[in-house]
Amino acid sequence: MRDAVNDQDPADVFALCDVLEEVAAGKQVDGLSADAAARCAEFVGELHYLRRFIGEPMDEIIARILSVTGLAVEARIGAPELVTTRVHALDVFSQLAEDYVGLDRDLSLAGFLQWLEDAERFEKAPSLDVPSSGINLKLMTVHASKGLEFDAVVL
Repeated sequence: MRDAVNDQDPADVFALCDVLEEVAAGKQVDGLSADAAARCAEFVGELHYLRRFIGEPMDEIIARILSVTGLAVEARIGAPELVTTRVHALDVFSQLAEDYVGLDRDLSLAGFLQWLEDAERFEKAPSLDVPSSGINLKLMTVHASKGLEFDAVVL
């Protein structure tokens, strides 16, 4: 990924949301294969479908996202150490949502995101405590990720 954008003006590099908007509008994106465009279009459809449930409590939204996108299945595919790390991270994130719902607060997505942002701001951000396997997963807001680089990013 880094090599693909090396020596380019950051303003000229497409973000994932830019590509999804182009694909959703039926436009062809340079450098995007037909297979990749089809996957992006499918993802756009999933996002549109998931927006219908935005008012549900966070734990239900997360369960629905894992089901609709297939992330719950995808996390269990691959090398055993990767599977262990992925499944643990998803379990911890799901538990965060359940804990949030138990706080008797604004149970919306916006409320959950604000809760995570406040926790980060006051240095009380929840920890994933991922088992040591040499593979790391960082859960953070877009604001906290500014200036950082990662091999892979999941939105």
